[in-house]
Amino acid sequence: MMITEKNRAISIVVFIMVFSALKNFTIYRASVLQFRAEFFNLFNHPNFNLPANRVTQPTYGRITTAMDPRILQFALKYRF
Repeated sequence: MMITEKNRAISIVVFIMVFSALKNFTIYRASVLQFRAEFFNLFNHPNFNLPANRVTQPTYGRITTAMDPRILQFALKYRF
């Protein structure tokens, strides 16, 4: 964490790897079934939010939350 001015903090590093893969299966001539898999935060790296920045808060200076964990999404699409 780096302090830039009074009551303002900036997060230095956020690491999120997004990956997507798809496969098309030809069913009959122009009919295609597409399977898609999408991965958000693929390596499940913790990305923490900024600490509480108000002196009156009991959690002042502590990081109590994080960004989304790994999320997987699967889809099927039929084109005809």
